[in-house]
Amino acid sequence: MKTLAIIAEYNPFHLGHKKQYERVLEQFSEPKNPVRILNIMSGNFVQRGEAALLDEKSRAELALSQGASLVLSIPSLFSASGARDFATAGVKIVSRSGVCLDIACGAENHEDMAFISDLVPVLDQEPDSYRELLTEHLAKGLPYMSARQEALKDYFPDYADKIDTFIRKPNNILALEYALAIEKENRLRRDLGLKDLKLHLIPRTGEEGAISAGHIRNLLREESDTSRRISALEELVPEETLATLLSSPLVLSDPFPSLLPLFFNLRSDKDAAQYRDMSDDLAGLIRNGLNSSLMDPLTYSSLAKDLTTPYFPETRINRTFLAYLWGIRKDDWAKAQAEGPAFTKVLAYDANGRYLLRLMRKLSRLTLINQKQELFKVQKGPYETLAYQKQVEILSEKYYEKLRHF
Repeated sequence: MKTLAIIAEYNPFHLGHKKQYERVLEQFSEPKNPVRILNIMSGNFVQRGEAALLDEKSRAELALSQGASLVLSIPSLFSASGARDFATAGVKIVSRSGVCLDIACGAENHEDMAFISDLVPVLDQEPDSYRELLTEHLAKGLPYMSARQEALKDYFPDYADKIDTFIRKPNNILALEYALAIEKENRLRRDLGLKDLKLHLIPRTGEEGAISAGHIRNLLREESDTSRRISALEELVPEETLATLLSSPLVLSDPFPSLLPLFFNLRSDKDAAQYRDMSDDLAGLIRNGLNSSLMDPLTYSSLAKDLTTPYFPETRINRTFLAYLWGIRKDDWAKAQAEGPAFTKVLAYDANGRYLLRLMRKLSRLTLINQKQELFKVQKGPYETLAYQKQVEILSEKYYEKLRHF
């Protein structure tokens, strides 16, 4: 039986995700040999630097209900990071699982794998001519992702229009990041005598391609009436998701009281620029915003919206607040980033998933966390930053529980 991995957030699981599962099962299953889906999912915090709408266990059970066999977590240290670090962490968990070589992801331009293959070596090796172009656009004050896009257009002038169109679409961007992460990971695997990982692009088109998890979250924030929620959501999410959204605690905002220490410390912390995603300029911008008391009541998301600039997008500011809240310093992050995920939490599984877990206990290079209390145990593993990564996970879980029960 073939095992295929999907890396996702499911915030929340909607009909577009369900359609992707159906396409994976249809495309890769054979008569009498169905495919197993190994889902690598964000924990309680996501790339945008926000808390997930539903807790990780609930989202994992929804994935299982739609066809996943095993759902493993991406530790919060990595799931609440930018697209590149998120993709790299997901790929490394697949690689270190020992039970899967194939990764599928949705893409608006799913037919453009050859085009992605042309871009990846340049982004991976960064030849001098490309590096000069990137530096030139960064010097203009462009954010990194925008500068990268412009540098690629200059490096591939014949592809300029295609690059513009391709990189504007969010799933295409993640597909490119997965391809880049796989290229880097495969070099490590070859050194170990292991087979290469392979990326498969799945169409994300039609009506399901237009469904946005962000739209669903906004709808839930803006509409509190249950009957109107049902009416709006029933065409966007599977009935299992709808039932869970209507019956479970949702994290729709971040309250000020639990963030008071963060805000007061940031106002006077001269060492703030030593935290992940923080710079001297961003630290100054945040201090000015706090001193101006821009919002009342104050939340880090409302503050982030007011502080957003073309150079400092809201998502980066949100991730910066989380890094400060959890004590993620740049030097500690650099060590963990270099090693990649040292553990994964087992969130949900069926009979096929139980079989994969038995194999993982023999083959995986990851520490498997089955119960919450195991995060607190001293465990040995092949990665030096295991204890640090678990420490951040414990802090993130405590903070999520505060938000969930506010």
